[in-house]
Amino acid sequence: MDAGRYTAPGAAVTVLRGVRMRRRGLGDQLSQRCRKQIEELFGEGKDWHGLRRFRRRGLDRVRQETYLIGWALNLKRLAKLMTPQVQPV
Repeated sequence: MDAGRYTAPGAAVTVLRGVRMRRRGLGDQLSQRCRKQIEELFGEGKDWHGLRRFRRRGLDRVRQETYLIGWALNLKRLAKLMTPQVQPV
């Protein structure tokens, strides 16, 4: 330790954790991209489609409502992918 310089005991661990995150490979980058997309879908489901609080009670009915919301989100994604893209001239 340098004279006159104080570092918190957990600071070194935080720095090492950051270094490990930077050294991860392609697989971890792809995994992070997939996680981001999934989180965006769940966020949209919560914000726009009532996934925060279910209207129905009982495990089977809540499962049905969840599937219905998932289908709606997937149909929206499919419609977005199937629309013809206009190329700028």
